[in-house]
Amino acid sequence: MPNVFTPDEDGVNDFFTPVYECEVEDLDFKIFNRWGEMVFFTNDNNIGWDGKNQNQLAASDVYIYMISYKDELGEIQQRKGDVTLLR
Repeated sequence: MPNVFTPDEDGVNDFFTPVYECEVEDLDFKIFNRWGEMVFFTNDNNIGWDGKNQNQLAASDVYIYMISYKDELGEIQQRKGDVTLLR
């Protein structure tokens, strides 16, 4: 997983998107701010976080991600960590 992204519309690192080593199904991808408020959710593995919360630019800060998915063997995998948003 990347640990920093810069959604400044320069075409480089504008989205925080998980990198998978296998085909995934049943994705649950969430981003939370430091107060535990969910700022992003998707179940589409082709969509990444653009650094916005309710169509407003999110502040430069550290955010927590949680990912759950089913791998190619049908086993549920879970990952969590943090990502820094830089403006």
